Amino acid sequence: MKALHEEDLGRAGSWLLLEELPARSGGVRFHVGGDHSGQQSVVMLPPRGPAGDDGYRLRFWAEAVNSQRLTHRCVANIADVSPSTDTHSWVAYSTFPAIPLTTAWALSGEGFHERDVSSLALALADALFNVHAHGLVFAGLSPETLLLTSDGPRLTGFGLVRAASPEGTASSSVPGVPTGSLPPEQRSGGRPRPAGDIYALGTVLSYALTGRYPEPDETAPLPSPADPLLRQILADCLSADPSERPRADALVSRLQEAGTRPYPESPAAVSTALADQAARHPVRYAAQADATATSDVASGVTSHTGHSQVAHPVPSRRSVLLAGAVGAAGIAVGTGAVAGWRVFGEEPRKRPKKLSVAGTGPAPLWRYSPGGEELGKHVLVGNRTLVLAGVADLTAIDLRSGKVTWSRDDKGSSVAPLDVSSGEVLVSDLNEFHLVSVKSGQIKWTETRYGTEKPVMFNRALAASRGILYFLGEVNEAPSDDKYRAVAYRLSDRKEIWRSRIPPGFPDPLSSDETTVPVVRGGELLLPNSGFESEEEWFTYLALDARTGKRLWKRSYPGAQRGSLMLRLPTAGNQLVADVDRGLRSFDLRSGKKRWHLDTGAVAAPGPVVRGNTMYVSDSSLRVHAVDLREGKSLWRRGDSAAPYAGGGSAGKMAISSSQQTLFRSADLEIDALRTRDGDPLWRMAMVDSAAVGPGTFVDSVPGTVLVATQSTLYALPVD
Repeated sequence: MKALHEEDLGRAGSWLLLEELPARSGGVRFHVGGDHSGQQSVVMLPPRGPAGDDGYRLRFWAEAVNSQRLTHRCVANIADVSPSTDTHSWVAYSTFPAIPLTTAWALSGEGFHERDVSSLALALADALFNVHAHGLVFAGLSPETLLLTSDGPRLTGFGLVRAASPEGTASSSVPGVPTGSLPPEQRSGGRPRPAGDIYALGTVLSYALTGRYPEPDETAPLPSPADPLLRQILADCLSADPSERPRADALVSRLQEAGTRPYPESPAAVSTALADQAARHPVRYAAQADATATSDVASGVTSHTGHSQVAHPVPSRRSVLLAGAVGAAGIAVGTGAVAGWRVFGEEPRKRPKKLSVAGTGPAPLWRYSPGGEELGKHVLVGNRTLVLAGVADLTAIDLRSGKVTWSRDDKGSSVAPLDVSSGEVLVSDLNEFHLVSVKSGQIKWTETRYGTEKPVMFNRALAASRGILYFLGEVNEAPSDDKYRAVAYRLSDRKEIWRSRIPPGFPDPLSSDETTVPVVRGGELLLPNSGFESEEEWFTYLALDARTGKRLWKRSYPGAQRGSLMLRLPTAGNQLVADVDRGLRSFDLRSGKKRWHLDTGAVAAPGPVVRGNTMYVSDSSLRVHAVDLREGKSLWRRGDSAAPYAGGGSAGKMAISSSQQTLFRSADLEIDALRTRDGDPLWRMAMVDSAAVGPGTFVDSVPGTVLVATQSTLYALPVD
């Protein structure tokens, strides 16, 4: 290994880079690092090529921060991460001494014993199961990023595939990840998924046996170990078809049933290399680092997260390479939940310094995916059923079990079903609508009187209250300024009660504005001017009598924009809260007079939640605010998101648990859980479809459970 001369010493933040570990050209770079306290670490730097690209640097940084959520003992603990504003991104692992698997194979000069490879398979499969059970995808496992230590393998490189380029870009060449470790579906820009991690695991095992990556050509021969189980595991993991690769928990079960255990011997050359590395870098450099650290403080350079104080003994020549493999007993896989875990071998390592986010998200109780298709629009009915409307189908999910209670492929919709509070949902399709039983999926009736050729044709549902459906209708062959009607329709006897003319743009007839929807409150139907055809400069409500359709009043709110993505929320106490000039302003709903203004310094996001006199709202800087609605005072504010930079992400819908103890917020990369009392972070969870988190994500809550969804998967997580 190349030792750096004193004049060549580099640094990463407060870490002195003392020795560069051998790595393949173009990959991530590993260095032995030391800080002023005498702690050793392994510092990972991005590949030289993309390291200067700001987009790559921020993605690399965000993935490094997100990896702090991982707690499995075979995942390298993080000692420090570069600040988001640093011009050079890096991550320091509290793992020393350590060498990459590629270096270990080169030192040994021959393949690892099959029993050691089986133990490695058990350790890594167990780690990936833990990652996947938390809704994450590792997306960076390879022989180059897997470190071997005296007490077992350590995973590094979390998210290198995602950091390489924006999703959907061809990724046949991913900086830091050898092409041989990329599954076929990712080489063309496919989204990282758990099955891709299993393929990468297969490449690691193949490399441990042969010192080579498997050929991407599926006709090329695979390694053929004598052990039939290991041979079959390799073939399954390296299948070109993702659906044929086993899940991580299935691999753990197969290896455990075969009696796979860690073995107490490692190749002598590897043990020697680890011992020599530790001997080359004792605590003697602490004084030198102290001087550097003092200089750093004077120049304003500080460490980002602090360091853990993890003591690592110097390994002997007979140290155990794979002794850290986990024999995870008591794994309950039935609904995707994780039950008891027991670690075989030595005592677990100390944890790093407490993070700003308390932990990873809980393991899902269950998950549902419609087989690669998008989930579609949804409505939560009571605390028991979720009805999903796809373009071509309609499905009901039992929220206790995650099972499909019924599904029909003849009544899809591009808009969300509407809960009409009688055990039925209203599903609209083109110019007709249907009343569907939530319990059975049976269509009770279909209304066709408002079709394309009728005097008034159905455009879309607006609201439902006390058995009355309010919908937007269009008068055929009418002038543009007199073509829209609000219609009240009684569901019990399918009778139209009233029809009232409304101005253009109340609401937009072309698309559904999901941020400010019509509402029925206090006997009034409030229609927002969300449409482009509206003539008002500011956001405006038109109020109709919900019983007669008579026009009651129209009020504008100066300063409140009428754009469809702005926050405009009617709340209790006859007030409207809106986003105004990077702050929140409360108006009297009927008079339009200002009540209070709160400067938040950022644009408020749609999708807040209100409980009692408190509103919880996120903003464009991914901060979360708790606001007293009576006086407009901030109760607390949190800005702990892992977004790369302020304003660099988008906040989605928020929800609150039934006990009102926990607040949930979706953003571009994650779901955050906060304590409602003071905003303290409880856990943070990145989704498998991480790129879909945001506009395509929803969160809802039922007693004991929070529902989180990406565009393709629904998760049920335990809460409170």
